[in-house]
Amino acid sequence: MRFKIWLESQEQPKIIDTKDVPEDEERFFLHSAVPIGDGTIKGWHICDDPNRVWNALKDARDIYEIYGAERDEDELGPGLYMSAVPQLWMGRANNKWDFLKRLTKEERMKISQAVKTDEKMDRSKNYGYLSQSEIDRAFRDLDKWVEDPIHDYAVVFLSDQPYNFKIWSPEFLNKLGIKAGTQPQQVEVVARGKFVDLTDQRVSWRIYRDQGLDGAFHRGGFTTTGQLCIWRKKAIVSFNQKSIQ
Repeated sequence: MRFKIWLESQEQPKIIDTKDVPEDEERFFLHSAVPIGDGTIKGWHICDDPNRVWNALKDARDIYEIYGAERDEDELGPGLYMSAVPQLWMGRANNKWDFLKRLTKEERMKISQAVKTDEKMDRSKNYGYLSQSEIDRAFRDLDKWVEDPIHDYAVVFLSDQPYNFKIWSPEFLNKLGIKAGTQPQQVEVVARGKFVDLTDQRVSWRIYRDQGLDGAFHRGGFTTTGQLCIWRKKAIVSFNQKSIQ
């Protein structure tokens, strides 16, 4: 009984229908999507191969049944993800790390040295952005990686917060004379429908998908990065400027 009273007292997640969102009213979706003003929203999906995603979307089943199954236990569930801040979701594409497999020890040393001598790693210049323990850990992991490529995780880790080294990017690697791997692609997605705002909620997305909603989103903030997940194919107007209706 106490649990029921507690549950009923909680603020319920807002469900937003895109047809009710005026153009440029960013407050509705914030960093998860951009209102276009014609009853639709747009965002950008990050992937290695847009054609693979397109072929999945042409399947007769709904999106959550065939795409993104690895997210079944977290985030917003299986489906087609997009964001108004795609640059923060480059990690969605894995092939950018292919170049690690072909590096020589000398090339690993070049990358390691470039990271170690970056001003981010100098506490006298970064105003405490990185702690000394974080810097020490990075140095130790890089030393292990230089000696044995089995420690590739160290480089991947450094490309995420709090370090944010884009080691996979051509901008970083070209200066070292190293060819980059397959680069992530940003694909425009236009959608319409009803989406539930789960930014500040600790409830399962399954509840809302089972109710027939088209997807869910996090508006973005201190603890989340803006993103929207589409569960229903009928909610997609176009992918990569191609209609699937």
